[in-house]
Amino acid sequence: MEFAARRAGFPSGIFLIVGLFISAIGSSHASIHIYDTDSFREVGNSYLLSGGSEGIVAASSAHSSIRSSIHDGRSYIQFKNITFWRTKEASDQHSDMEHSTGLIQVIIFEAADRDNIGGSAYGGQRSICCTPDLAKLEGCKQGEVIRIPSATDINWPMVLNVQFSGNYLSTKMDNVEVNITKTGMYNLFFIACDSKLKGLIMSGKTLWKNPDGYLPGRMAPLMNFYVIMSLAYVFLSVIWFSQYVRFWRDILQLQHCITVVIGSWIV
Repeated sequence: MEFAARRAGFPSGIFLIVGLFISAIGSSHASIHIYDTDSFREVGNSYLLSGGSEGIVAASSAHSSIRSSIHDGRSYIQFKNITFWRTKEASDQHSDMEHSTGLIQVIIFEAADRDNIGGSAYGGQRSICCTPDLAKLEGCKQGEVIRIPSATDINWPMVLNVQFSGNYLSTKMDNVEVNITKTGMYNLFFIACDSKLKGLIMSGKTLWKNPDGYLPGRMAPLMNFYVIMSLAYVFLSVIWFSQYVRFWRDILQLQHCITVVIGSWIV
């Protein structure tokens, strides 16, 4: 019995290590960012919420004819069910007949353009939002994020505006997609320059897609490695189960538990 247990027990350590490694890889959800009533924090003269940062590969030249396919060759950042809530005190300062009663700006920029957001007057402290002095110097619009067009593409950094209406407590952003045509590390921020929007919170999610799916850009080169590890796991599992069936009369209770764990990871 001890001999059989040793023969059957030796691979268990290998399977546990491999299984835990595969499980850790499979639990990565870095390309889908979920926001659950996240609060904006005060940064300088703005209220800011970081939406995430991901490496994205530029869309391939030949797109699939099936747009709904994950492997369609497209790259984008997609906004889904993004909803903002302001405080009741902020909403009570407006009437239900007013149109635009609070601006939130969604900023997307590539790492190389990080200095294109914000500015400083007379070499002083850098501001994210446009001030009266900066409006004169930079030509920005007071009460909005300072944006300097990129040297390579005047449409970037990308700015999307979301407005509160009337005295509503919440506003919802359209479910839009921002196409990515240049490979790089992209950053997303939600910014409010209106001091009345203190206490702003947000819910929803963003999907950061690469040409071959939702695998984060920094992990995409390891895809072949994941395939090899998965095949190795299946191969070793077959060996384990064959030995488990062969020596089932002499199996220890611990090895029964290990078999259940291995089987659950395969399923």
